This record gives sequence, structure tokens and C-alpha cells, in this order.
Amino acid sequence: MNYLDELPGRYHLERMVDDYGNEKTTTMIGTCFIKDLGDGQLAYREDVKIEGDRMAFREFTYKLDGSKLHVEFADNHRDGEYVCLDFSDNPVAMADHHCGDDIYAHEMAFLSAKNWSTRVSVRGPEKHMVIRTTYYRAKDDEQLDDAQAT
Repeated sequence: MNYLDELPGRYHLERMVDDYGNEKTTTMIGTCFIKDLGDGQLAYREDVKIEGDRMAFREFTYKLDGSKLHVEFADNHRDGEYVCLDFSDNPVAMADHHCGDDIYAHEMAFLSAKNWSTRVSVRGPEKHMVIRTTYYRAKDDEQLDDAQAT
């Protein structure tokens, strides 16, 4: 089964950021919408609440290429590819992204056709953290925040 074909849709997400350098854990909950743009391109947008009060969002462009998922920045202050994940052998893929002296080791795992997760280990001279996110597909009739409709 090619799980990449099942990505478009609406999701609930839960994120835990373990910042070992600052000895702090931050939790985020929110929603994610992945829209099929055609021609193997998907628009990813998430909106999250940080620690229950502050709001944040991020956007990526996903490009599908067979069993590969190219994740590109779409936030207007970074350009280019973040990572390319190859799912040809199994439902788990890993790739690194270098940003200055920091390395983001990104892992994406499909738990089922409706649920998936990411784990990003960030290492650098002043960074040492692990970011874990789990995505749960929303039911078709479930209403999410209006921010997801864009």
C-alpha cells in the first residue's frame, strides 16, 4: 500500500517538544489540513496552540514522486527542500536537513492509512531537542477550526 496516496485530508495533531538544552518540555495540539493540488503536489498547513494559549502555524509543499515524498518550505522566509523521504522499502523513512550548524534528523512513520507520526531530532552547537508529532485523521463529518478551511 502506498500511504502517500492517502495523505490528503484533515487531521488532529499532538506535538511534544523535549528541549534538553533548556530542560523544558512544550506541548502543542492543533489541526492539520493536507490539500491535493494536482500533479503530485500537496499543500500542508497546520495550526497549533502552544501550551494552550499561543497560536502558531506552518506550511509546507509536499511533492509526490512514486515512493518518495519531497517536503519543501512554503513559509516565504525559507526556500527549497527541507527533506526527501523515501518509503520504497517500508512505511518508515528518514532524512537529514542541515540548517547552518544544526542538523534536523527527520523520521516519518505511517502507523496506518489514517494515522502517522514524525520524530525530528535537532542537534547543533546550541540546540538539543526532540520533536514528536502524531497525526490522527479527522472523521469526515467532524468540524475543525475555521483556520483549516484556507
